Amino acid sequence: MAKQREEWITAREATEILTRNAGRVVDGDYIRSLVRSGHVKSKALDLRTRLYLKSDVEQYVVRPRDQGKGTSKKQQKNQQQREEAIA
Repeated sequence: MAKQREEWITAREATEILTRNAGRVVDGDYIRSLVRSGHVKSKALDLRTRLYLKSDVEQYVVRPRDQGKGTSKKQQKNQQQREEAIA
């Protein structure tokens, strides 16, 4: 059985794929955060350049941003309770 060859891509290419799949612009730093969190494999090409496993990038689904960004879960819960009390 032949081993399938892994395809590695640059950060720019990975960002383009994520942007296309998400339907919105994805920041270039996002790919690095995916590596740190273990969602995408990477390997160092030299001291400054990393390559990213294309299949991991293509499989990752960028979630919509949280509507309450910048507020804690406790603040969100309190806000929800206030809104329910008013209704």
